[in-house]
Amino acid sequence: CIKHRSKPSQTIMTEKGRKRDRPGGSAKGSKGGGGDDGKPASKKQQRKAAMAAKTPYFSPKPSSSIVGIDVPLDRLMPQKRIELIAELSESILEDPSTALTSSRTDVVPTTSKANTKDQDTETNEKQYHKTQSKMNKLFELASLSTNGHDAHAARLALLSLLAIFQDILPSDRIRLPTEAETNVRVSKDVKKTWDYERKLLQAYQRYLQLLEKTWEDGKFGHRGLSDQTGPPTTLAATSIIALSQLLQTSYLFNFRSNLIQIVVRQTNNHSSDDVRLACCHALSVLFTKDVQGEASLEAVRRMAKMVKERHNQQGGRGIHPDVMNTWLSLPLRIHEDEAMAAKIAAQVKKKRAKKSEEAKATQDIENEMKEGEATVDKLELAKNQADTLHAVILTYFRILKVQDGAAEQID
Repeated sequence: CIKHRSKPSQTIMTEKGRKRDRPGGSAKGSKGGGGDDGKPASKKQQRKAAMAAKTPYFSPKPSSSIVGIDVPLDRLMPQKRIELIAELSESILEDPSTALTSSRTDVVPTTSKANTKDQDTETNEKQYHKTQSKMNKLFELASLSTNGHDAHAARLALLSLLAIFQDILPSDRIRLPTEAETNVRVSKDVKKTWDYERKLLQAYQRYLQLLEKTWEDGKFGHRGLSDQTGPPTTLAATSIIALSQLLQTSYLFNFRSNLIQIVVRQTNNHSSDDVRLACCHALSVLFTKDVQGEASLEAVRRMAKMVKERHNQQGGRGIHPDVMNTWLSLPLRIHEDEAMAAKIAAQVKKKRAKKSEEAKATQDIENEMKEGEATVDKLELAKNQADTLHAVILTYFRILKVQDGAAEQID
């Protein structure tokens, strides 16, 4: 028989039993390479090669790899702005923590024979190119003053930011660490979490401020119009609808009072039916979803204050029926004995909190723990519903009194 000399093996076994190529061996099945027959590797082979090399198969794009992120927006074509909005939104949702932070890359200086000596003496000095964060770029696209006055791109960017925040915001409030807590030595993961939550709050607050400013700039139409009773611009209506959507989904998160104040004010909007109906619907959804009753009580008090101001200024006239119809969604199931027990319990807690600062600090911690839990405090719910019912009845009596006075004047 003729003995054939076997070729040396080009593969070695890893610890987990997978085969991987030697540094100088065949590239079969490797990522981006082809087989022995010259055919390109399939996606399955690329995944296997990435797993064997212990590298992730997918990693989010860095800011520097997004085309147009460093280009001034007024130089981009309208279609390019829309494509940039889509790419930024997708990248932010893939990795929110990285999207909130600006990045920097090393800049390779151009070499020439004239300055080689200067470069040798300054080898330790590195040059960097700073790239703004993806979230910051999306904010610029959502503002008319920075995106080249492109209203369509600004509207798409506002709606994209709405979808992003509805997806990444947690279900409960974020409490930033105090100065004493920051001085305590903690792990790197805790510091990373604190930093992410701080940047998320800053970005969310900036978004709310942008929505409010957009509404104020266009609530009576385009600037320069003397008539302040005209319908709002499309961009302004989009901003107030985005605020009403945030109130429905993020009423347990931070800055709830800001959302309630703006939305309640526009429930009585007479210049745009879409804005009024969107705000009234948002409050109706809030009343239905709020199991603890705290947010509902705050909204009802705001509405009662608005009715009272209208009563003092215009004799109670001018309140649209849609405003009062939202109260039909309030799930008021309070009994007199429960209301009395809740008031007594609240008075006892106040007296205990006034005795010492330690008791007050303990009470604050307990309140934060209750917010994080999914359970319902029955005494707190009864107190909130009792106060809500009290505000509703007083408001109805005020409206009826105004109507009776108007009827007497007519007679």
